[in-house]
Amino acid sequence: MEKNMLIWVLSASLIGGAALAAPLTDTERSQLVQRIQQGDSNSMLEGGKSGDLTLIPALEGFLQARSNAVTESITQMTQAVNTEEERRRVIPPREALMYNEYDTAAENARMALAKLGVSRYLDEIMTELKTPTSSTLFRVKYSTLSPRAYGYRVQVGALKKLAYVKNPSTVKDIAEFLRYAKSPNTTEPSDEVRPPLAVFAAGTLRSIVDNPPPTNDPSVWQQWWEQNKDKYP
Repeated sequence: MEKNMLIWVLSASLIGGAALAAPLTDTERSQLVQRIQQGDSNSMLEGGKSGDLTLIPALEGFLQARSNAVTESITQMTQAVNTEEERRRVIPPREALMYNEYDTAAENARMALAKLGVSRYLDEIMTELKTPTSSTLFRVKYSTLSPRAYGYRVQVGALKKLAYVKNPSTVKDIAEFLRYAKSPNTTEPSDEVRPPLAVFAAGTLRSIVDNPPPTNDPSVWQQWWEQNKDKYP
């Protein structure tokens, strides 16, 4: 079997629930790697959808460069102070400097890596879903704001990420959110209309499971789950 075709077949077999994508040519792969390295946010998602595992080093390299920049910034600040007391007063926590590690391009790279089967990035999304205020994303972007309101936002984002990743192993955890069928606005007054998490969970499940109900109605999906949960242990 031709090398490129073999890589594609192995990639597709490792990505549960993903539709088979046409294998990348060497030229297409080279161009995509270059765009990833340049920080093009759309290229990250294209890389994940391609199912090409040879793109993992480029995606991880992009994220590592962002992390290295934070480390270098902290090192420079540390070298500029003279005492431990001054260091504690002047140098912010690392998470305060990590915003670029969670901008659109970086989040897309993390999603792509999760879709390509790198478990740590799927685990990160699941933390955002199940315990949002414990996630690194929340601490980097929202920790100084309302935990409830922005915890909800992190969870909605996690469900949308999982709709892209399409990993059947996440179905059971996503289905747990079908019971959150009331808008947070009913208990947490806000000018922002916040649909129930169950609606987002239903939409995510529709993108993953076979023969889904043609609606995002949580009550329909709760019934579907009772009838199909044995298929998704």
